[in-house]
Amino acid sequence: VVADVATWEHATEALEFLCKEKGRAHYHAKWMRPAEINADGRLSAQRLVNFERKRSLEGLEPYNEACTQVERVIASRVAAAGGTKGANGVGGANGGDGGAGAPVEPAREYLIKWRTLAYDACTWEPAEVAGADALKAFAARESAHAAQDAAEMDVDGASVGLGATDRAAATPLP
Repeated sequence: VVADVATWEHATEALEFLCKEKGRAHYHAKWMRPAEINADGRLSAQRLVNFERKRSLEGLEPYNEACTQVERVIASRVAAAGGTKGANGVGGANGGDGGAGAPVEPAREYLIKWRTLAYDACTWEPAEVAGADALKAFAARESAHAAQDAAEMDVDGASVGLGATDRAAATPLP
C-alpha cells in the first residue's frame, strides 16, 4: 500500500493541471504542477483533491479550448489609473509616466465575449488580448451606430426618429 501511495504521489507530480483563476478569463489559465498549486495562495490543495476525486469517479468532459478565443468585443473603457487592471482583476500593467512632461494617453480595455461562454463570463482585457480583427469589427459597429445616431438628429440637434418609449416619455400627461 505504501508503495502504491508513493507511486501515485510521484505520478501526480509529473502531471500538470490547467488552472483558471477566479475572476479571470480562461485565456489566462496556465498549466501548473501540484507543488505549484499548493504553493500558490490563490489556488487550494483542497480543490486539487476534489478535482482528482471527481475525475476518478465520474470522468470529465474534455477541455473546450474555444472558450479562450475572442468571439467579439462588446464595449471599451479607459483603464483604471496605473494600468489596464479592471474591477475583475484582469489585464496587465500598462502604467508609466511616458517620460518627462510627455502627455500619456490613457490605456483602453475592452469587454470581451468569449466563444462558448455566456455573457456573464465576459471580462475586461487589454487590446493585445482582444486582437486586431475583433477590434476592427468593434470599431466598425461603433462607427455604424454613430452614423445612425447622427442621421436621427436634425440640424437643431433635436431627435427626429423617436422610438415608442421616447414618444411616450415626450408626450405630456393630461
